[in-house]
Amino acid sequence: MPVMKIDSIGFIRTPFKEKFGTPRQGILDVTGQCQIEMGSQYSHPSFFKGLEEFSHLWIYYYLDKSIWKNQTTLRPPRLGGIKRMGLFATRGPHRPNPIGQCLVELERIEFTNSKAILHTSLIDAIDETPLLDIKPYISNYDYAEKTKSGWVNKAEFPSLNVEFSQRAISSLKDHFSNPDRYQRVLRLISTILQQDPRPAYHKSKNLSHLYGIKIYDFDLRFSYQNEQIFVESIE
Repeated sequence: MPVMKIDSIGFIRTPFKEKFGTPRQGILDVTGQCQIEMGSQYSHPSFFKGLEEFSHLWIYYYLDKSIWKNQTTLRPPRLGGIKRMGLFATRGPHRPNPIGQCLVELERIEFTNSKAILHTSLIDAIDETPLLDIKPYISNYDYAEKTKSGWVNKAEFPSLNVEFSQRAISSLKDHFSNPDRYQRVLRLISTILQQDPRPAYHKSKNLSHLYGIKIYDFDLRFSYQNEQIFVESIE
């Protein structure tokens, strides 16, 4: 096999500080929550000429915290973490070449201090993930008819109700002087928790547990009660 050298061209800024709680796929209806910061050598406006004419982009990035242990199968969380599927029939992060791909909505491109910053919808990556490439989404080429989605069509996609304690709401509000910013972060938290980020084996055993995730600079504590997510605190 030939030896390849690939350098990052920037990095991705997301609200997610750790693997737990990071979405398994991008969430296109939550816009303006991620930024792609280009390296200085890739920030000249000429690199982006014509890009703002596209509504969506393919983002490719290096999953630098993933570890592949030569496994040929993975346990997709959508199958409860019990059933195994072939590595190449999944989108799990632990792969021979840990490359992530995400379709995002482009909100705007900002040029400041000799740096290009792309504001996008959510990217399913941990904060400061190295960026590999950007390509425009072209509906004529990237859309396929009569598709099959294999085992994914049979998997359960949860959409749980999310409730917040008054303490959590008050604490979150205290962090923002801008009501719009507060609402956007609240919506982000709700959208993430609706997908039920608990470990698969906890779901199968219906364990009662207090969970913690980090979003932006917030530490969230939540539990699963009466078939819904309850946010105990936001610090």
